[in-house]
Amino acid sequence: MSVCSSSGCRHGLALLFNRSKLEAVVWDPITGLRLSTALPPEMKRNYRHRHLKFDMYNGAVMGNCCSGAFKVVMVFTNALYGLAWACLYDSESGKWGNIISTAVPSSTSLAQPSILVGNAVCWLLHIEWGGVLRFDTDKQSLDVVKIPEDIHVTNDSRVDLLRTVDGGLGIAILSKQIIQLWGQTAVSDHVVTWVLQKTIELDKFISLSPSVETQPTTIVGFDEDNNVIFLWTTIGIFMIQLESMKFTALSKDNCI
Repeated sequence: MSVCSSSGCRHGLALLFNRSKLEAVVWDPITGLRLSTALPPEMKRNYRHRHLKFDMYNGAVMGNCCSGAFKVVMVFTNALYGLAWACLYDSESGKWGNIISTAVPSSTSLAQPSILVGNAVCWLLHIEWGGVLRFDTDKQSLDVVKIPEDIHVTNDSRVDLLRTVDGGLGIAILSKQIIQLWGQTAVSDHVVTWVLQKTIELDKFISLSPSVETQPTTIVGFDEDNNVIFLWTTIGIFMIQLESMKFTALSKDNCI
């Protein structure tokens, strides 16, 4: 039996990974169209190699609604060697590009869905370490964006990647009912810095239960097309539109 896991969705397409066949599966849930493509042979060898065996994997899909073409990025990491590998598939050519790698922390995690920033696909590497793995689909390059130490992230923080209002790379850090929204800003042609763009004090918008200390509020998702954050709280699920700061209660049921 084939075992598939979800790697997220974008532009009306869902990306699944078939672990038994080592295939990326692109699925259109509206039309039912499903296309599978096997990983490159080198990726397959590394996936099964006892020393290079991948610890974590994730992917991203990008579709073109006009032509029906799509691109898929698959990324894998190995904790022993502290490396990440990535490869791009283009449906128009029907081929995978070159496999590229970069150094990553040994404690890397790729559990969260990706964020598309311009032509770059980004994944949060690790909450404590605070790095972002970035794959540029045009240059087919892979690197790690470090987050400065003055952006305070602790074990108790909830962190999610997002796209800023001006379309740049951003992060949301939730700590003790306060959300800080940080974004990258270009200082010059070659210098980019992180800037605190907004602070959201949740208790000014919603009345949280006293049990919030034992069941802390959590960021459970981000809608990159509408710039919306979804929050799980003790009193239900909320949606925050980050430009208008409109809070919407989606459900009073806090069981996910």
